[in-house]
Amino acid sequence: MEEMQSVMARITINGKSAEINTGVKCYLGDWDTVHHSIIGRTHEIKEKNKALAGIRTKINQLYYQQTLYGQITTANQIKETLTGTKNKHHYLLALMAMHNDNVKQQVGICKSKATYLKYEVTRKHLANFISRTFSKEDIALDKIDHQFICDFELYLRTVATCGANTTAKFMQFFKRIVFWP
Repeated sequence: MEEMQSVMARITINGKSAEINTGVKCYLGDWDTVHHSIIGRTHEIKEKNKALAGIRTKINQLYYQQTLYGQITTANQIKETLTGTKNKHHYLLALMAMHNDNVKQQVGICKSKATYLKYEVTRKHLANFISRTFSKEDIALDKIDHQFICDFELYLRTVATCGANTTAKFMQFFKRIVFWP
């Protein structure tokens, strides 16, 4: 007896592909490779085809939304957005809070209280910078680029009125957080 197979959707952009499981199953012999749908007229098959059409539409919408705003779109980005894994990306201040909690637990063992406090001050400066510059409470790590780093350094020197050495130290702590495993 033939077993039902999962219908996979392949997203291809600029020759690079990503696949997602649609959650729809059908028999291999019932799959129409030309129309990308299940052959049949039963209510169940119509519902499955409707679900597949909805996924196709959503993929196209995501592609056009992302390219409309001049973003470079990849098949993996659309897959992550569609499957919800994109929402699991780390955010800078959340990551920094986790890091600082780890440092706090090590105070008196292998870290000093002063080191912990320096990381906390760095987090506060970043929170103020993000709030002031982006009007947000946090920013996704994938949004941190060269311009963000330059703007943060400028913020430390001008708005926060930090000296050259203090700015360099805060930037060093910031770098440790961004590249923290």
